[in-house]
Amino acid sequence: MRSCIGNEWNARESKGSRFAFRPGRVSGLAIEDVRLPLDLREWVGSGTLICWIHEELDRFCLQDFGLTEASYPEPICQPKTLLAILVYAYATETFESEGIEHACKSDTAFRLLCDGTTPYARELTLFRRRNRGLLVTLLVRLFTRALREQFVLGEANLPLGLRHRLHEEAVERLDIARHMDTVDLD
Repeated sequence: MRSCIGNEWNARESKGSRFAFRPGRVSGLAIEDVRLPLDLREWVGSGTLICWIHEELDRFCLQDFGLTEASYPEPICQPKTLLAILVYAYATETFESEGIEHACKSDTAFRLLCDGTTPYARELTLFRRRNRGLLVTLLVRLFTRALREQFVLGEANLPLGLRHRLHEEAVERLDIARHMDTVDLD
């Protein structure tokens, strides 16, 4: 939650959030002041996240990344669907492929993303490995939108250091997912 007192923005730290904001900073965000929540639903609703993910996916020509139906023989889910599922999962603190598979069967938001099919955990893991760079790019774009929404930033350019932090956050989430899946294999 945020509240405006005079010219100072203050924010309450939400449960489980790594977000912190120092009072007295209105004109811009200091890099060290911004912490994304592990679950972006603390800032925006599931429906908004899903909408943003689809909008970001529509901006890409997936063939440029080698993502065509022919590049994935007999997939359970199409590449665009797998991207949407994984980006939503990593943005909402669901990292383990088996957990994502389960969520695709039981969680309303995940079921909306699945287009009537449920990917297997192994398919999700392999897809993540093959498309890590694209997943990082999509997560950074999603984080940027969430940050703009949370702090009402409009279309102002984010400082380079902050953009770098968002990139590091995306890489960290994919690393968490990789480690969670590695633990499952043991």
